[in-house]
Amino acid sequence: MKLDGRTFAGIVVECGKQAGDAEIITFRNGRFHSSACTAYGYGDGPYKAAAAQVGLAFEAETESPQYGRLVWRGVVRGKRLDGTLTMLKDGKPSGNMFAAGEIMAGNVLGKGYLAGIGMTIGAVFGRIAGEGAAKHARN
Repeated sequence: MKLDGRTFAGIVVECGKQAGDAEIITFRNGRFHSSACTAYGYGDGPYKAAAAQVGLAFEAETESPQYGRLVWRGVVRGKRLDGTLTMLKDGKPSGNMFAAGEIMAGNVLGKGYLAGIGMTIGAVFGRIAGEGAAKHARN
């Protein structure tokens, strides 16, 4: 299964910052592209997609000569893309990138606002990010 021709918009915010870069993720001709990462030397990368229980799962990899590789994993459900990003430097995951809420899930609603959704996103992904940060701090 392919995601070719699909585009998703949001905002990417660097950890600890208040403002971020507009993000457009595009799937085209078997390639994945993140507009926000272009400024850091990341280009297009191949992606794989397969049917998941509740959508279409994907994995993509992009690379920058200066910053290393980014491995993207996620699920597309209709007009919504939920995903994670792991930065690899010298083949090892960067242990100090943590995000939750609108920072990592900007524009998940498309338009409009449903009461409590933002709080739920923050709570669920906040716990995941917090557990990762605690594990990193202990090591």
